Amino acid sequence: MKKFLLFVGGVIVLSWLVKGLIFSIYHVPTNSMVPVIEKDSYVLVLKYVYNVRSPEYWPLTNNKFPIFSFIGTSQIRKGDIVLFDDPLAPIMDHSGEKDDLLKRCVAFPGDTLYQKLVLNEKNGELRVEYKPWNTKHLEPDNNVRMWVIPGDSTNGGCFVLGDNYNHSFDSRYFGVVPEKLLIGKAVLKIWPWPPKVIS
Repeated sequence: MKKFLLFVGGVIVLSWLVKGLIFSIYHVPTNSMVPVIEKDSYVLVLKYVYNVRSPEYWPLTNNKFPIFSFIGTSQIRKGDIVLFDDPLAPIMDHSGEKDDLLKRCVAFPGDTLYQKLVLNEKNGELRVEYKPWNTKHLEPDNNVRMWVIPGDSTNGGCFVLGDNYNHSFDSRYFGVVPEKLLIGKAVLKIWPWPPKVIS
């Protein structure tokens, strides 16, 4: 009996550490990342990539775990789909009231984006498109707005957008996401079946 209890306890602690420090499964509750990730999909998020943070709670309890973090295995890159704490929630709030958000990193502080109205010829709808500024392929006109991201490369963090621009709560509303709020990088959509690498 003692060996069995030790085994069960070990499994619980190992699962807690893996979920808190290595990877977890995230449910996508909105359409903000369509068409890459549909609403109600489940994605695998690697938590050790940008920074490693302590688990929120002790296993099988609602008791807060001491907060700590240290540098992850790589730096964030443009194009990464990242999971992060809602910047409008209290920083490092472990109350369970905050929401995690999943968006794409499109720029860093000091970068410039262009915002352009694009006509969908199939359905006649106008949509907004955001891309890095490049004078080689874009001539400014009345439909284009240049957008300089505040700060510089020393500030850290990233500017994020949902792929479904017109239906996304992102950096246009809350600004640059600080590095300390990054939870991890989404790498694989595991549901709906079949699994698909995210890019």
